[in-house]
Amino acid sequence: MTVRVSLFIVPHGDEHGRYEIGRLDISNCGEDHFGHWRYRVIEQTAQGGWLHDDVVLHRRHLGAWALVRKALENLHVEKP
Repeated sequence: MTVRVSLFIVPHGDEHGRYEIGRLDISNCGEDHFGHWRYRVIEQTAQGGWLHDDVVLHRRHLGAWALVRKALENLHVEKP
């Protein structure tokens, strides 16, 4: 299952003129046996290109918004 978060620009509040500028797809990819689930996070441009591909750990009981927050916090973080 995938959670998708889309980011739109809505010029002057006009929904007819809105356009997507980015998207996150967050997909379950397994459990680590310590109560965390692994989620693959793919950041895409509106044109379909990938900007970021990562995996975050999350406890499901914390809910979807906590998962989205964790995915956003991990974007563009430099890895050692």
